[in-house]
Parts: sequence; structure tokens; C-alpha cells
Amino acid sequence: MRIANPFHSLHLGLDCGAHRLRLLELGNGIVVDEPTVLAVESRSNKVLAIGAAAEKMAGRVGNEVILHWPMMAGEIADEAVMRALLQAQFREAKIKWSLMSPTVMVTVPAAAESVAKESWSDVLYGLGAGSVYTIAEPLAASIGAGVPIADASGSFLVQMGYDRVEAVVVSLGSIVASASVPVAGRKLISWLQYELRESLELIVSPEQAAHLLHHLGSLYGDLDKRQLVSGKDASSNHPKELEVSSAHLARPILRFAERLQQSMTELLSDIRPELTTDVVDKGFLLSGGLAQLHGLDAWLIERLGVPVSVVDSPSTAAIRGVGTTLAHLDEFRNSLGYHMRD
Repeated sequence: MRIANPFHSLHLGLDCGAHRLRLLELGNGIVVDEPTVLAVESRSNKVLAIGAAAEKMAGRVGNEVILHWPMMAGEIADEAVMRALLQAQFREAKIKWSLMSPTVMVTVPAAAESVAKESWSDVLYGLGAGSVYTIAEPLAASIGAGVPIADASGSFLVQMGYDRVEAVVVSLGSIVASASVPVAGRKLISWLQYELRESLELIVSPEQAAHLLHHLGSLYGDLDKRQLVSGKDASSNHPKELEVSSAHLARPILRFAERLQQSMTELLSDIRPELTTDVVDKGFLLSGGLAQLHGLDAWLIERLGVPVSVVDSPSTAAIRGVGTTLAHLDEFRNSLGYHMRD
């Protein structure tokens, strides 16, 4: 059991995407890894559930329960809901936030504007933070993957999340070039739903499509997994059960990979010749949940002609990097944004 030290300063890291919220307490590791969702009773505004418990309510409750997803495209869409969600998660993790005035570091998109960063500042200071830092998520993922970001030679990383995918070049402790991919996990899941509806007349939920992507999805024909899936018949709306195979998912997955390759190629064409030499030597690193797509690294190697590899535990690379940065704040301070209380 964790026992709080009342004389020990509290340092918290937050990696909050449109679909997943991860909270790290320095010294105790990742203490929250849950969906970024809050279930509220519509009449009373009472919080009924958070995280996985709230996500399970999707499509299973009436109008009296509203599910709120407070993040959209890397930015806070609803500050009040985000504040309520964080308060509830702190309670679940038994973090005595209000007593400690913690130092908090939160990830933001590489291309985040000042308004998006200030939104985090408002939420976190409003909850009682003592200091708030922001760090670009791809930079945090690079640190979490063990990349020596202070080196003059360039390192290349693609952070692949639910609502955004960003390809970056890191050199001398900062991001020197970046490109956003117009397709991420949310869009790929919707493409998978459309493909199953058109080819098999099978309607499935986003959660089912995400499950199929994780278990059956592949960019190579060597993976031929199959799974029985229950959904609705697109013509009759009656219950329907069909066997879905990896081949049924191939077209939208290939479409996604081609968009990703195009953005990575554009990034390579825009960088200085010295950095081009670095990418030939080092290649690209893939992080984030989508990096686990079967065969993606090998497929990109064939198309780009440079090394591509998936970092260890790609889903948590960014939050691990936040933890490393919190533990060495002075060393990384020039790579961060510091947001003073108004």
C-alpha cells in the first residue's frame, strides 16, 4: 500500500488524449490508465462513473445518462468536464492534490497553439497546482523511448494516437521539424466500420471496430486471423453474427498506412540535408497505440527505404517520458513550456 509522505513535494505527469488518460506520480509510476470519459446523470449533473466503467455504458444507457469526452484533437473541448474528470481520477488514485500544490507536467500536440496550452493552465491551476509545465507529446515519447534528445544529430519519431498522428524531428533538445498526419485512430476506426457495413452488411460499434483492429488488423497477408463478431444486419437491423477475418480489414488499413507514408515523406523532403543523413542512419521510431498495428514497421521500411522500428511499450512512451522529465526538470527545462499563474 502506498503511504503519502506529507513532507515530500508532489510531482504529477499527465498524458491526456481524446481516448486515453494516463496519470503518473513521480516515485510511484503510472497510477491511472483509463479512457478519457465521464458519465453524468443528466438531471442532477451527478458523476456516475469515470474511465472504463463509464465507457462500458456507451450504447447501453438511456437519455438520462450522458457520456462526456472532454478532449478533441489534442485540446480540451470542455474545461468544466475535464476538471471534474481529473478530480474524480485523483480521488480514485488516492492523490491528495488539494494539500500538496503539486508540480504538474502535461503533454500537448507538437503544433499546439498558446490558447490550448493556456486551457490546460486554467484547468490545472484551478484544481490547485503549484506549477504547470507543458511538453510536446512526441518529444515526451522520444524521451520515454530513451532517445538522447540533446544530441545534435536528428532523431525521428512518429507519435500515433487516437485523434492525431504527428511525425517530428528532434535535435538539441527540441522539435526542429514536424508534420501532422490527417488520419489517426478515430478516423481509421470509422473506416473499418464503413468497410464492414459495405462488404458484409454488418454494423458494429466503434469499440468493436477498435477491438478488431487490435486483434485482426495487419498490413501483410501473413496474418490471417478470424473472429466471430456480433452486430446488426445493415438491411434488416436484426442481430447478426459473422466471422470477420484480417482480409476484411485490409483496405482501410492500407489507406491509413498510405496517408502516414505520405506525411513522413513530406517531412523528409522538408528537412536539411544534414538531418537527412541522420534519418538514413537512425531511421524512424513509432510510438503510441497505433504503432502496434501488425506489419506497419516492415511496410514503411519497404516504402521509405530507411529503418523503422516500434519503441518498447509504445502506448506509454509519452507518459514515461514525462516521468523522466519531471525527475530531471533542470536538465530538460529548455525543452518545456512553463505557465505562470495569472
